[in-house]
Amino acid sequence: MSEEHNEQFLEAIRQNDERTLKAFYDQNRSAFLAWSQRYYKLDDDTSAEIYQNAYLKMYMNIRLGKLVTLSSKPVTYLYSIAKNMMRQHFRGSHKGSTYIPIEEMTEEELSFQQRDIPFEEWQSQQEENKALVKALLQKIGI
Repeated sequence: MSEEHNEQFLEAIRQNDERTLKAFYDQNRSAFLAWSQRYYKLDDDTSAEIYQNAYLKMYMNIRLGKLVTLSSKPVTYLYSIAKNMMRQHFRGSHKGSTYIPIEEMTEEELSFQQRDIPFEEWQSQQEENKALVKALLQKIGI
């Protein structure tokens, strides 16, 4: 995928383009599940949970402005997030969960390139973003 296609993908996600969201999710899900089960020996449920959480983290990183450019394919970025989640899973951190709620993330994990708003305002935006993600997932049937 060229830089132009990467930018088009990022912009589509920023604009909540449901078709792009669903297509990306569907196009990469089965390949990811097969890969994670083959190389990391994960069960079906854990593979699916990690995929969904990695997808959500990628989506939120784009929507919140943490990810503004891509130097590789979007799927490569998704896999890098998933690999980190698998490492956490195998380390047994966060009580066996592969999902880290935003409120439990460290400042380093939340370090945004430009976040000059008060924490309370930022936290309020996070709640709105969570509701938005939940609504979008329901729309695309996840």
